[in-house]
Amino acid sequence: MHVGKFYRPHVGGIETHVEALCQELRKSMDVRVLVANNARRGEKCLIDGVPVIRAGRHISVAGAPVCPGMVWQIRKSRPDIVHLH
Repeated sequence: MHVGKFYRPHVGGIETHVEALCQELRKSMDVRVLVANNARRGEKCLIDGVPVIRAGRHISVAGAPVCPGMVWQIRKSRPDIVHLH
């Protein structure tokens, strides 16, 4: 599971890097992405074959989204590896 700030359609260095990693890794393993959503509620979607979970964002502090639901999502998903970006 790759955990980051945002994922496509957001544009940025980390977002582009995480997307490139996931596109290659999905060819040989189960890859999932957990990022912040623009809204307070979470949502799930599939982007080019990569499952993306967007956790609800409650506030932003110094440009960083605060998503308390991310911890619960990681535990619920039970990933073998969590890669924080």
